[in-house]
Parts: sequence; structure tokens; C-alpha cells
Amino acid sequence: MTISWYGEACFLLESSGVRVLIEPPQKESGINPPRLKSDILIYSKSRNSEGSPNGPETGTFVIDSPGEYEIKGISILGIADGKNTIYSIEVEGIKICHLGFLSNDLNNETLTLIGDPDIALVPIGGLSAQAGGDVLDAESAMKLINKIEPSIAIPMIYDIKEL
Repeated sequence: MTISWYGEACFLLESSGVRVLIEPPQKESGINPPRLKSDILIYSKSRNSEGSPNGPETGTFVIDSPGEYEIKGISILGIADGKNTIYSIEVEGIKICHLGFLSNDLNNETLTLIGDPDIALVPIGGLSAQAGGDVLDAESAMKLINKIEPSIAIPMIYDIKEL
């Protein structure tokens, strides 16, 4: 499996020819969305898939709400957390948790649903135009990482001034 970061909360997971694109940046962020073909497109906030770089006509499966999904051998669990959706994605036996635009600590029920991820993609460090508000600060992010206890924690989003 390959994990590539494209800015803000955007990651591309590639495994056995299946491509999962998570949270491509919106134009308002100042980051150009990657022009990538994906089999699965995941958003942490509900949106109209017609505005996605890979519209429904390309055969891309768009996920933008909580629920359980099984697509091309990849298991995805979307967990509602206020206006944000957290995704637990299992690829090749590796569990990846994308925390989306999280700005608060997680309750015990959500922590139980997340389980024990191998990799956690954690928002950290300030305001995101796409998120419409603050994400976890460094101290809160570290406390959450210690609760989740992933083998690997990858920071995302950042407060990027004057892109």
C-alpha cells in the first residue's frame, strides 16, 4: 500500500490497483485539487459529488456520509462526529483512521468504533478554509493520539498563511 499526501486533508491510498482519494482540497483553500483518477472518493463533510474532480460519470464511488461501505475489497466505516465524519479504512489488513476536520476530543463511543488503527491521519494546528473553523491544536492532537495509540500518526491540514 502507498499513502500520498496532497495538502490539507487530502490523501491518496493505493493498493492492488485500487485508488482511494480522501478529501481533495476545495479551490477556496488556495491549493489546487489533484487531478487524479480514483475508484473511491471520500469527503469528511457532505457535499454535492457533481463538484468533485471525479464526477459520478467516471465510475468513482463517492462517500460523503456516515455508514458502512465495502468497495473493491476495501472496508470503510464512516462515523458521525457533529458536522465532521471520521473514516476508518481497512486496506490490506492495515487500518487507517482519517479524522477529517476534527476540532474536539472524541467520546468513548466514537473511540470504540475507531478501534485500534495502525495509522491515524490527524488534523492539527489551526484554521482551515475548507473546515470553516478551527481544528485540533497541537496539545489536543497529541492527547488524542495518545488515546487512540496508532503505530503511526500523520499530521494534516496545518494553518497555512498566504498560500
